[in-house]
Amino acid sequence: MLHYFTPVLPFTSVMVGYLIAITSPRLRRVAAVSILCMAGVTFAFYYPVLTAIPISAHALETYTNIANVITGHYNQ
Repeated sequence: MLHYFTPVLPFTSVMVGYLIAITSPRLRRVAAVSILCMAGVTFAFYYPVLTAIPISAHALETYTNIANVITGHYNQ
């Protein structure tokens, strides 16, 4: 399924560049750094899934808890 997202990448890059360009000049650097940081955190979060490396049970539980917080499905 990952190959379906490949054509989207150039358009996403253009969109991000446009969003940074229309930001006021004072906040442009902050916007660029924050978008790059969000991309880095997202890549680090999905790295085990993208590379199919084995992870420990504790790490899997941590990833599951983070995903539950993001999606709003909390363990009762």
